[in-house]
Amino acid sequence: MDQGRPGMLKPAMISGAALGFLSGLPGFDLFNCCTCCSLAVGSGFLASYLYSRESIRRGAAFEAGLGAAVGAITGVFWGIASAIVSTLVQLAFGNMAMEWLLPFLEDNPSMPPEFLDRLRQALEEGVSIASVALEIVIALVLGTLFATLGGLIGGAVFKVAPSAPPAPRVE
Repeated sequence: MDQGRPGMLKPAMISGAALGFLSGLPGFDLFNCCTCCSLAVGSGFLASYLYSRESIRRGAAFEAGLGAAVGAITGVFWGIASAIVSTLVQLAFGNMAMEWLLPFLEDNPSMPPEFLDRLRQALEEGVSIASVALEIVIALVLGTLFATLGGLIGGAVFKVAPSAPPAPRVE
């Protein structure tokens, strides 16, 4: 029944683009930053789930190593989608969200002053080619790293043994 190993591109693209899109939206980006890139880990995990379902359908094996591979590919899509959406939101709304958030952060006594200074500096500079390029690189590196971790976990959770070949017919 083994019809070959399924392709990794489709589950990686679906989960990476969907959760990367969410990561780029205001609010979700802060959630993602504060929870160790949980949306990137989740995208790798979701891609592993989708890939395991296709592996079951085809009778192919699926284990943690393949989960890590599909997670790494997912991380690239996650990084690209996250960076694009985040940049578009910044261009559309400027720094409106950050200007709204900054007073709350300044009132928090546990917030490091260096972090607040960097936020103020970023507000003054606005969106530049360099900031967009840096965001893309960071999103690709972190997305690939954390989605690979999510894929590895998903590969262990959704492990699929290969189907046994059909028994020969005795006539």
